Amino acid sequence: MKENEIATKSLAGVALENINGGLTEPDSYAEWLQAMYDARNPATVCGLLHLIQGKPGHRDGSIIVPEWSCQNPELILFLLDIADGYLSLKNFKQGNHRIANLPSPSECRWFIAKKAMSVLCTVFFYNRLDGSGGRDYGWLWMLGHDRLFPAVLRFFTRVDGEKDCAKNVRSDGSAHTTSEKIQDEVIRSFLSRLCSLGWTYDKFCRDNYLDKISATRDMMVSVRPIFIWIMAAINDLSNLYGLDLDQGSRKALRELAYLDGVNLPINYDTSDRYFNPEDLVESVVKRSVAAQILLTQAAKRRQATV
Repeated sequence: MKENEIATKSLAGVALENINGGLTEPDSYAEWLQAMYDARNPATVCGLLHLIQGKPGHRDGSIIVPEWSCQNPELILFLLDIADGYLSLKNFKQGNHRIANLPSPSECRWFIAKKAMSVLCTVFFYNRLDGSGGRDYGWLWMLGHDRLFPAVLRFFTRVDGEKDCAKNVRSDGSAHTTSEKIQDEVIRSFLSRLCSLGWTYDKFCRDNYLDKISATRDMMVSVRPIFIWIMAAINDLSNLYGLDLDQGSRKALRELAYLDGVNLPINYDTSDRYFNPEDLVESVVKRSVAAQILLTQAAKRRQATV
């Protein structure tokens, strides 16, 4: 077993003991936040994070969460800040962390970030069936929040040069443990549903009996290019087939089509010489979904003018 695996497994056990030992549950978000800043060991931090996930309630399997944690934008912003970079230990080598009092090694900081992400998946990112057979979206309330929605987009995207790229999303097949696979399913389901609102917000409101807010709809439309980069990361671009794409969306798709130098071997005997595609047709050869969508849209436009 690797050294960092021993560290995180040991920390997990100590944190569980801390929880079972009876951490005092704060009465308010301010009290909980102060306890986080006052924490002197990682196990206490993980215990405090675990409290947000709630505890078993009645025999029906319901979970009771602290009242102050429900739809609390400041709490979600704080958790996003801690969880950022949770996929890789290398993101915590510099020692930068919101909880500055912790004299913990980078392995412990990484474990805390992963725990914060686990909490986010439990209390915020989920899409699940409710008691009536409909959908319960734990995150829907954030759409009208002027700070939280942009923070969520920043959590899942970064700027690489002049292009947006996805982050904090595993590539397909990189999840190994059962818990990682479940977490990935929650994250991908959340991102898929959220990104689709860039084109289906009005229909979503009708289907879920929600009031349409023009400012929210305008915001969804304005971030379509960012949504496209996220959709590419979760292999969800195929949902764009058949939709009307504006100029910003087509620009993002074109950047994706030429991204990372699509390598096509010139000499198939040696495969030692490559070149990047010069047009969308060549991008299609490497199975670029973005290129396929753009060519399909162009064909439909030509057909409409005939």
